[in-house]
Amino acid sequence: MIKKHLSKIIFITLILLFSISYTSFVAFNGGTQYIESHNRLSEIGELFSGLGYFFLILVYARTILKLIVNKGNLWKRLEPLEFDLSAIKSITGKILFWFNKTHAYFGILAIVSIFLHCYFTTSLLDNLLLRLVLILLAWQGIFGAVLQFKYTPAILKRKSYLLHAQLFTGILLLILAGFGHLLLGD
Repeated sequence: MIKKHLSKIIFITLILLFSISYTSFVAFNGGTQYIESHNRLSEIGELFSGLGYFFLILVYARTILKLIVNKGNLWKRLEPLEFDLSAIKSITGKILFWFNKTHAYFGILAIVSIFLHCYFTTSLLDNLLLRLVLILLAWQGIFGAVLQFKYTPAILKRKSYLLHAQLFTGILLLILAGFGHLLLGD
């Protein structure tokens, strides 16, 4: 299993090491010149922060639920406990159906909320890690939108799915956003 995902593990480890190195470099050289201001726009930006975080949780909860439900290994492990799994399967199926129907909307809301959070609270040119977060969000949004278009050619949909449906981009978003906010002192 590790051999199958070794390239992803190495890539995420390199991004983590880059983030730690960059954060340490900036911190040891005097930090960033971020000036926090408390005005109405920054308060609105903080509201968008919470909304973006909430919508991202919903988007990635769908991904995790799909991995748990569709693989079937969870149900096989619960069989020896002699539970009635039909009710649980029915509920998780309904939840997954709801997540599938709302995934695109929650994704759009997450991207818009996070971009508005960045616009209202900080200067985007000061923090490399947060700019990388915005690039990854744009990446997810563009390839997700290609999947939603009605008249997209099949080959383009297939390639877009491969570029959009990657769990490691969510992990990269978490790492880069965390270290980016550490640079800001949050």
